[in-house]
Amino acid sequence: MKIDLKKFFSQKKLFYGGEPTEESRAKESTGEFRAKLGKVRTNKKILVPLAIFFLSVAGGFFYYWLFYETPPEKWEEAGYSQQEDYILKETAEGKIIDNRKAGLKFKVPDGWRLERPSYSDYLVLYSPEAKGSAKEGKIEKGCEIIVEIMDIKTSVEAIEKRLRYLHQEWGPEEYELLEVSGKKGLKNIAAIPSLNLTGIGVHIPIRKILGSQLYYLSVSANLEEKDFCGQAFDGFLEGVEIK
Repeated sequence: MKIDLKKFFSQKKLFYGGEPTEESRAKESTGEFRAKLGKVRTNKKILVPLAIFFLSVAGGFFYYWLFYETPPEKWEEAGYSQQEDYILKETAEGKIIDNRKAGLKFKVPDGWRLERPSYSDYLVLYSPEAKGSAKEGKIEKGCEIIVEIMDIKTSVEAIEKRLRYLHQEWGPEEYELLEVSGKKGLKNIAAIPSLNLTGIGVHIPIRKILGSQLYYLSVSANLEEKDFCGQAFDGFLEGVEIK
């Protein structure tokens, strides 16, 4: 018996699936398209809620960064830049204090002495002839400059409002806007005649994505040396750099 091999293998291919016909190809393509379309729809159902979630988180973070401020009643609980963050460097221009963590750098006025109080995290600079301190409630002679950095998120408007509330019994105060190292801040000038004490404070709020801060720079003196120490403070501010 003679076997038609061509016909046999043709039938075998069909039995095991064989070569696809145009009709089978069309059905297969349609099935694949529907399967892919189903996957796309499923992915959309997952991705859209995820996208909305992440946009909501990003929007909330942006709103927090833009509008949230530390409540004034929480200021006393705020953290401070630590003493070890203020690095003293001897340079050809003189003594430089560099606080890289806070982005603050300034020059110690020539002849002034630097002190690091054990009871606080701020720095104090005294003019050569200085005697006494504002903390003691009496400056017999000379000028005292304080440098302090607090982890507070606030604004110039909130600072002025807070100061006016706290200093109600001090008497008249002067307030004015200023810039230090290109950063906007608030300057207040106050006096306490009963203590023969006067002071100038500069408050510079800096908003950062990872931690906002309030820079506080001040000078204190007795009433007789108000103008002299005020001029020395202005010279000091000219050498302050805030990044």
